Amino acid sequence: MRDQRVRHRELELAALRRARVGAFVLTAGQATAQATADAVMARLDKMINISRSERKPFLYLLGLSGSLVKVRIR
Repeated sequence: MRDQRVRHRELELAALRRARVGAFVLTAGQATAQATADAVMARLDKMINISRSERKPFLYLLGLSGSLVKVRIR
């Protein structure tokens, strides 16, 4: 998913809570496919570990630099 403002969209956050899913959102909406793939591949192992170990629902923002930031979705 790509959405720079997902953490501010209450309906989307409510949908994540209701569905009890874990989500990783790329915050660089204008990134090329190659830049997107590079960012995901740089953090893929970490994302897999998070998805296996963290209670759902959860939301992490993924930056092009490879940064992962957890967002509280109450």
